Amino acid sequence: MKNESNEITIAPRSPIHAIILSLVLPGLGHWYCGRFVAGLAWALATTIATTVALGLLARHQLSLAWLPVTLVMTVASWDAWRAARQCPSDYRLRVWNRWDVYLMLVCLCSVGSLGFVFVIKQHYVEAFVLATDDMHPTMTKGERVLVNKTAYRHEAVQRGDVIAFAHPEYPKKTYMRRVVAMPGDEVEIHDGQLRINGESVESYANADTADFGPLTVPRFNCFVLGDNCNESKDSRHFGPVPIATVGGKVSVIFFPRYQRLPF
Repeated sequence: MKNESNEITIAPRSPIHAIILSLVLPGLGHWYCGRFVAGLAWALATTIATTVALGLLARHQLSLAWLPVTLVMTVASWDAWRAARQCPSDYRLRVWNRWDVYLMLVCLCSVGSLGFVFVIKQHYVEAFVLATDDMHPTMTKGERVLVNKTAYRHEAVQRGDVIAFAHPEYPKKTYMRRVVAMPGDEVEIHDGQLRINGESVESYANADTADFGPLTVPRFNCFVLGDNCNESKDSRHFGPVPIATVGGKVSVIFFPRYQRLPF
């Protein structure tokens, strides 16, 4: 009976298994080695690192955003490997040293991560794939961009910003266009030349587009155009955009190339 009991409750720890579990979820390798408190600490460190990474993304630091989580995963894996090597060969299994418990922990953390990602997506930063070439050449169809949803919490929308907003006629659709005029500005396109308050805007010179306006932008609205003025659907078609419907500022193109806005 004693031998049978030992077969059930005693099992040496594998450093390789500890590393693999840590790569799946930092902290899991430590729980595997019987270090429950250390496992909790590494799981918390991962949450903090993820928060820092998302903060860097929101501040356009894409080249640095991968570092916090990568660093935590690397150090956690090394520490779990070290812990496994330090475990005695007659390591006695803890209550949680079961694969079904490990799987449950991964599932719980995954659900928590999804909730965390949802909050980040709703309130801080969200990725979009461009469906049209309306903003060409600044942004082209198929490129991935990040929209900073905190950009206008402490500053106002300004001319030149590339904004993400709810389409006035289809609120569930998100459009991205450049702000060219603010409340009270007079907008006119004549002979292919965009004029704001009577002054020509060089970046929209010689546009092969129909005459428009003049139109005075209403209060609490902004006027947007696509950089590909000849093909874009914008405020010339659906009218000025209520500033209240602006969801954020397009700040970074991150795939397949990396470039920060504004240009």
